[in-house]
Formats: sequence, C-alpha cells, structure tokens
Amino acid sequence: MAPGVVLGVALSGCGTWNPEFEASGDELAESADTADSGPIEDSGEGESAESGPHTGSDSEAGSMDGPGTGESEDVGESEGTNGSGESDLDEETDWIDEGDTGGELADIKVAITADNAYRLIEQVGGFLVFKEPVENQSAGEIFGCEDGAEFYSLPGDVEVIYIAAWSDTLTSQGLLGSFQRHDGMDEGAPVYTGDQDWEVCATGLAFNPGEQDGGPSPSTIEEQLDICDDGAGDELTTSVGWVDADGTAFGALAVGETNDTDNGGMSVSGNEFKLACEVAAEARWMWFNWEPNEIFWPQESPFLYPLGGGDNPTHQFLIFRLVADAIANP
Repeated sequence: MAPGVVLGVALSGCGTWNPEFEASGDELAESADTADSGPIEDSGEGESAESGPHTGSDSEAGSMDGPGTGESEDVGESEGTNGSGESDLDEETDWIDEGDTGGELADIKVAITADNAYRLIEQVGGFLVFKEPVENQSAGEIFGCEDGAEFYSLPGDVEVIYIAAWSDTLTSQGLLGSFQRHDGMDEGAPVYTGDQDWEVCATGLAFNPGEQDGGPSPSTIEEQLDICDDGAGDELTTSVGWVDADGTAFGALAVGETNDTDNGGMSVSGNEFKLACEVAAEARWMWFNWEPNEIFWPQESPFLYPLGGGDNPTHQFLIFRLVADAIANP
C-alpha cells in the first residue's frame, strides 16, 4: 500500500526500492494549504545538532483523487516545485512518483514501516510535501507481507526527508526503512534507518494512533520543525532541538536491532521486533532515547514503552530528518 500526497512546505526524502512489490491500489491523496511562513533562521541556541535546510514557504495544492485510482489530478504549480504537483503511477513497478527529477540525481525508492504510525514529508525547492499519514494498529499492518510496509518514489531533486512518527502506549515502538536512488538501470548504495546521517527531534506532543484524525496536522508539524530548527524546545519534555546518535543531555537518536532477528512474538530488550516483510534485513529500527544517561540499549530499551512512566514519558511525537545528499547516486 502506498499513501497519497498532500502539498505543503517541502522536506526531502530517502528510501529503498523493492522492485517485486506491487502497490495494493489503496492509494489515497489529500490536499492542504499551508500557512504563510518566511525563511527560518537558525538561532544556534540549545545543545541540538546543526539545523538543516528547512525554510518554510507559501504553497497551494488543488484536490486529488480518492482511494484506488493510483492517479492524482493536476494540483497546479507552486513556486519551488518545478511546476509539478502531480503524482503518477509507475506502471512497471507500481510505485507512486511525484514530479520530475529535473536534474542529474536519480529518483529515490523508499520502503517504510512503523510501530505504530508515521507521516513521510519531503522538502523540494524549499517547500514541504506531505504524504498521507499511516497509522498501524495491528501486527500485520506493521510486519506483514500483504499489509505491512509502504512504498514511495521521491524525485531526485528532493533536498531533505522528514518522517513524523508516533506510537501507542503498548509494548514496542520504532521506525524501520530503506532509501535508495535508482535510474532505471542502476542503483546507488542504500541508506537505512539507523545509519549515521539520521537525526531526530522529540516534540513532546502526544498522539495516539486512531484517536486524533491521522496524528499531527501539517501545520502542527511545520510549527514543530521551526522549534526543532531553533533549538527552542522545552528542556523537560522535548529533545530541545535536533539530536543524533551521540545525543545531548536532552536525548539521543536510538538505534536498535537489524531486521533479521525475529523475536518470536515476545518483545524483550535487545530483540523487540518481529521481522518486517519487504524491508531490507540491513535496516535498523530507530526511535528516540529520552534518558540517554540511564537507558543503554540493549540492556535497557527505548523501543519498549515504559510502564508507569507518567504522561508521555517518551516525549513523542518524533520527527526524523535525513539530508538527501547522504543517499548516493548510482
């Protein structure tokens, strides 16, 4: 299954391509107008990592087809989107393509699954493009071969990939995926979740899958990106700004097990997840470590929701970030 597209303010994408996958035909596209926002200036405050290229900008999108069509209506032109807001179905591989690469960089094939929910966002020409949110509420929707991972194709000129993610308050929590450029003949080296170029920002705004109409809205995500870029989050309930695997006093990117160690249906520290079908075995589960001085994986696990931890102890929802230049061309 492959979620649809909503144009907003752009962020870049990453992804891995499984040419054997065929989309399920339940593509759903939606549209949204984003609020005006000028360029974001990095304040340099806080202990977060250096902020990326999120700039913010005006963008408009028209209506798009409903589920099962595999196609979308022309959504018109937006400055910074190369004059294209269309999403076309690749007949050979059934990937959803957005726009023309318009350059030398090859398109990016993406495979993602989450325990439990996520929303893929790409930055193109300084504008954000929001995909439809995915909220998994069963094991089959997370790990299964028929209803599990989602697949996307991103244009080669994508600049940054963001993934907003949130989970329920039960057992395991994590994000898994792969990202790879291809030109129809050759493929570049893939980037997997958990690789060194990923960063995460914990917003401290809790969402529970299935309860809040698709999780955080585009405007909420955009507001939180501003806070992450400025390193202006609350020190008690957020990561303050962007953090990598080395982390700060306010949290760290959590990098866990590869997708080749099935847990046999029992989530334990160090082996929290079942095998996820259609996602590369080399991909690592990643999440946010809210207590990097106390939680040391695999002895303790940031991938298991803490029982009795109070109100949103894990500081979700999260936003992951990858600069697309990290994904090698063929």
